[in-house]
Amino acid sequence: MAEGSDDKCFSCITLDEDDDRKVGVTLSKDLMAVAGDALITNIATVGPLVLPTSEQLLFFGTLDRKKVYKMKIKAYIPDFKLAFEHFYIHAARRCVLGELERNLQLSPWHMEPSRMTLCRFGSSSLWYELAYTEAKGLVSK
Repeated sequence: MAEGSDDKCFSCITLDEDDDRKVGVTLSKDLMAVAGDALITNIATVGPLVLPTSEQLLFFGTLDRKKVYKMKIKAYIPDFKLAFEHFYIHAARRCVLGELERNLQLSPWHMEPSRMTLCRFGSSSLWYELAYTEAKGLVSK
């Protein structure tokens, strides 16, 4: 579980001063692992609240076989497209969006608002992604 009391989580993003006394952000190599753990925790928390019963049964059935019966099977990733129509992913790198697209089995259509705002503004932002989706006529005010 990703939390601030864990040193790896706490120190994955820090403000540092260089030799010229300029302050900058340092990202550690643990950032992607910490972010992945946080995403898994959030999905596990939100999943039971939004996913259809069939997806929950598949997820917990697979988890049960893995944990209780020690079967070597791949973890089941629920189909969140059954619960959500739009996905807005805040990311500062294309590779992060690519990994989330692959892991959550999202289509290029789902990723378009995030990719376009990342391309235009250098970071994908929820507000810009919502504005993009609205401008394309995919959601209304």
